Amino acid sequence: MNRFGFLRSLSLRSAWDRVRRGTIVDSLSWWMIIIAAVALFGMMAVMGVYVVSRKFGMPVPGAFHASEQLMMIVFSFPLAAVALRKGHILFELIFKRFPLKTQARLELVSTLVGMLLFSIIAWKAWQVGGDSFAIREYKAGVMDFPVWPFRFALAVGLSVFALQLVVISSRLAAKLARGPKEAEKLPEVEGFF
Repeated sequence: MNRFGFLRSLSLRSAWDRVRRGTIVDSLSWWMIIIAAVALFGMMAVMGVYVVSRKFGMPVPGAFHASEQLMMIVFSFPLAAVALRKGHILFELIFKRFPLKTQARLELVSTLVGMLLFSIIAWKAWQVGGDSFAIREYKAGVMDFPVWPFRFALAVGLSVFALQLVVISSRLAAKLARGPKEAEKLPEVEGFF
């Protein structure tokens, strides 16, 4: 790579090519699942300390609220990575009886429906996050715990999931458009995990 190859890779056209291929969204999905794993570990650690400290009569203030809010990250951040790996629940009882081309079409339709529904849910989550930020929502207790950052985290997770569904549906549509032989091969996940 020459001296300016790195700078050229940062260009707007190069970024758009990566977005079109879905590599940025795929990478973002990978990092979000790591963040969710760290949040899950943090939630377990906080609740473990809380349980032990309760036995000694000195419970950690705000531990329950912290684990409750971290659940939003643990729930929403891995959705995009699970969609990329096709790890969601699929009822294959009838689905596998169709020809492969019909399966690919049904998968495209279901991905488009999911994209539409989760785009609406993400849009509403951004509204709820904005309202929560406007009033600086918090959980009252021994220690006031802010809620609004976690509302935004939920909106981010759902938005990336909807964006990942856009990428997946564009890949499926491209395979279906290439012809019957390509349509019979369902898309594979490359370079993930």
